Amino acid sequence: MQNETELLYRISRGDEQAFNELYEQYWPRVYAYMESLVKSPETAEELVVDIFVKLWSGREWLEQIQNVGGFLRTAARNKALDYFKTTARKKKLMLAYHADMVILSSRPVSDHKLMSEETARIWREAISKLSPARQRIFLMHREEGLSYNEIAQQLNISPATVKKTMSIALDSIREFLRTHYKDSLAGLLIFLLL
Repeated sequence: MQNETELLYRISRGDEQAFNELYEQYWPRVYAYMESLVKSPETAEELVVDIFVKLWSGREWLEQIQNVGGFLRTAARNKALDYFKTTARKKKLMLAYHADMVILSSRPVSDHKLMSEETARIWREAISKLSPARQRIFLMHREEGLSYNEIAQQLNISPATVKKTMSIALDSIREFLRTHYKDSLAGLLIFLLL
């Protein structure tokens, strides 16, 4: 299709309006397909935002795409597969953690309260190391449960900026935990839940 070819050409040259046209045209279909795969509206939204962010980031090669719909469908399928692999890996880690918790359950109740307090303290400390803007976006997503699009609308920024900020925030928190609490069970718990 000539119109699509021209649109891809414009996007590859950095035309944001052309990208917005492509986004508006394909978002509903890619989102519906992703939701049918992952069975979660929130997860589907995050994964689709990531696909479009990466599409914009790699826009220089977009002219090579012959069928945008097919390309986006394949990208969505691959993204869903990556999500399932990551989820499976986290489940294995959580099962290992659960096994450790069974061992810990033989400890006195006072130890559990201390562990919970330590976990909360480490969590607050890790978040406090983020810049104010990253803290705000991180807390809006993690504690208020807002989607990337909802945060973007409230803060008048792009979903891509929210996605990038969340990625940087998570990397910063993980690095903080690795550096300061690698031998702490509470630090490990937070690390596994990120």
